[in-house]
Amino acid sequence: MRWHVDLRDRHPEALLALGATVITRPHHDLRSWTLADPEGNTFHARTALQRLSP
Repeated sequence: MRWHVDLRDRHPEALLALGATVITRPHHDLRSWTLADPEGNTFHARTALQRLSP
């Protein structure tokens, strides 16, 4: 089973404190962080300033 969860914050400090590691940071056209949990599962955290398109 795979879950999709959008997390929004300017910087994922709380997620990093819980053991997440940064895979990629927001830059240019990429407006989300790619993180990995302690087991290596990747997920995305969107920046707080990003608007979702319909």
